[in-house]
Amino acid sequence: MMLGRLAKLFLVTGLTLLSALPAVAQQNAGTTLRFVPHADLSILDPYFTGVYITRNYGYMVYDTLFAMDSAFRPQPQMVDTWKVSDDKLTYTLTLRDGLKFHDGQPVRVADVVASRRLFAASAALGALANGALLLAPDYGAALGCRFAAPLQASGEADLVIHASGSPDGLATALAIAGFEATVVEMSWYGTRSVPLPLGGAFHSRRLTLRSSQVGTVPASRRERWSRRRRLALALALLRDPVFDLLLSGESEFAAMPDLLPRLAASAARSFSSAQCWVA
Repeated sequence: MMLGRLAKLFLVTGLTLLSALPAVAQQNAGTTLRFVPHADLSILDPYFTGVYITRNYGYMVYDTLFAMDSAFRPQPQMVDTWKVSDDKLTYTLTLRDGLKFHDGQPVRVADVVASRRLFAASAALGALANGALLLAPDYGAALGCRFAAPLQASGEADLVIHASGSPDGLATALAIAGFEATVVEMSWYGTRSVPLPLGGAFHSRRLTLRSSQVGTVPASRRERWSRRRRLALALALLRDPVFDLLLSGESEFAAMPDLLPRLAASAARSFSSAQCWVA
């Protein structure tokens, strides 16, 4: 009963505030609207990351070919006319007259080339549009590590961390491990049975296959590494803006029931998700 009364109180209060908004807007006409975003703006390039704070900044600074109207329907903005080929593979766009940059210079089609190249180099979708599928963005340069295809991976590693979630990836991890090396399995397979190649050089190399348990740490380190300290370290590492390039977009939590089945059925058959819970 108490929860029901509180819900009604909040609803009545919210409706009262909404009804007062036009009057407040009229009283404060001509004043400055101050907006406090949910995070600091650390990356200005919307091609580099798709996080909301950078996306919102981009919409306020850059113009777009099309934009959403009040009913969230795409409408031409920089575009005057457009047409689509019969096979739906070619779009021909004609810019409207009078488009200018901030310095008064006219906008030309040639000015799109630099943005197109940047998009192709920093997003898989852009790479496809440019005629080639690239590893994008350049994760290796940004994260300070090198990438290699399985057949080109260096061998004789002392420590191998496997996280591909595939049996073939685990076999590769065991194959590139050196003498008395340790392979840490970080993949989660659910209820699947995974074949494990324990023949060949597994025993002669004295390899160790260790599971990763993120909930606990070795007993010898628990006194120094409390749960609070580990959480503080994880949050501090996540503040590094370089990890934003690993995000392809953001979705509302309420949309997860519809979104996750589509991701699971995608052609890639592999996806990662980060969820933020707000109490």
